[in-house]
Amino acid sequence: MRKKGLRFVMVCMIITIGALGMLMASGAKESVVEAPPVTITVWKGSWWNNQAPVVEAAFNATHRNQVDIQAYPFEGLVEKYVVSIVGNQAADILAVDNNMLPLLINEGLLLPFENVEKSDFSGAIWDAASKDGKLYGIPFRADTSGVFYNKDMFDAAGVAYPKENWTWDDFLDIAIKLTKGNQQYGFGISGSAAAATDFEAEVLPMIWAFGGDIIRDNKMVLDEQGAIKGLQFWVDLANKHKVSPAGAVNYDNKDYIEFFLNGRVAMMMGGSNVIPMLKEKAADIDWDFAPVPGKSKGFGVAYAIPVSCKNPEAAREYIDWFTTPEILSEYTIRMPARATATNNPPWNDPMYVKVMNAAVDSKSPPLNPRWVEIRAMMIREMQKVLTGQTKSVEEAARIMTQQGNTMLGN
Repeated sequence: MRKKGLRFVMVCMIITIGALGMLMASGAKESVVEAPPVTITVWKGSWWNNQAPVVEAAFNATHRNQVDIQAYPFEGLVEKYVVSIVGNQAADILAVDNNMLPLLINEGLLLPFENVEKSDFSGAIWDAASKDGKLYGIPFRADTSGVFYNKDMFDAAGVAYPKENWTWDDFLDIAIKLTKGNQQYGFGISGSAAAATDFEAEVLPMIWAFGGDIIRDNKMVLDEQGAIKGLQFWVDLANKHKVSPAGAVNYDNKDYIEFFLNGRVAMMMGGSNVIPMLKEKAADIDWDFAPVPGKSKGFGVAYAIPVSCKNPEAAREYIDWFTTPEILSEYTIRMPARATATNNPPWNDPMYVKVMNAAVDSKSPPLNPRWVEIRAMMIREMQKVLTGQTKSVEEAARIMTQQGNTMLGN
């Protein structure tokens, strides 16, 4: 009898404990309060003005959290980012290009991302967003510059189209053959300080092709022979060979697009953003794209989360959504940073595929937080060579090396 009584008590205790557990679990579930939805802000360049509402609508219709995309002029954008982050006034997500990333990363202004595989992201912008094994930006745009050329003008001059492994000597030979006095030019160099990225896209590949570089081990090396030869080649296109329109210090890629459309320039530098303009405005021109000789300068844009972000989890939710290949290919207005996103319209167009293939082997500009300042200084000094204010490229290289080292703290 005693054993039966003990067994009965134990059973009752088990039932009681189980019931209490269920009540506690039920109470715990009822006590969980779901966090209220938040609206995350995204800052991007002004060229997103028209597309921003489309992206907002697509995300907001399918997510509890909402997004507000704000577009700003590119000029002064990096300064706006820095001041806003330090002042705790920045957006939750910043669109940061490969020239801005080193500065923001080295100043400790961005949060690192976790659990992101390189997968099919483009290399140059991925490298620009990385430091010491950590990733500080998830790329959504990748691109490179190459040579757009007017096949009709080539045919009229009896000049063969650029070959796959052409050299800068080949490029110069072609440009000379396509130049006819002041009426027609083989190429157009971008010497305007208002568009330093156009200058960079031309000069860096030339410097690299001659075995030179700009910054090595945080020291300027523009006074080395390889860099001098590359800079000399760029200057000679205008001043010696005269294959570029006079007054290059006033021109950038936008100007040369107009010259290209009017038949004044046979070749111009550009990236994937040039393609839709040519498709729209150059329907009567037979044109094509060729990679630059050697390494081209790769560039792109990544989404970054500033350290001042109040909603990092919600920010990551939006970034993960936008950078999935299907969403990226549907809503981005520039070349996607993922190879699989080029499988869908409009990015599977053969011309876009050519640019993306050229971007695979592209090289990033110097990953230095002072690069944007150094680049602006370089174009100012090279303008002086073009206009004769500085007597030689060697002198300009010496000046740029000294000024650059001062900027680098050397």
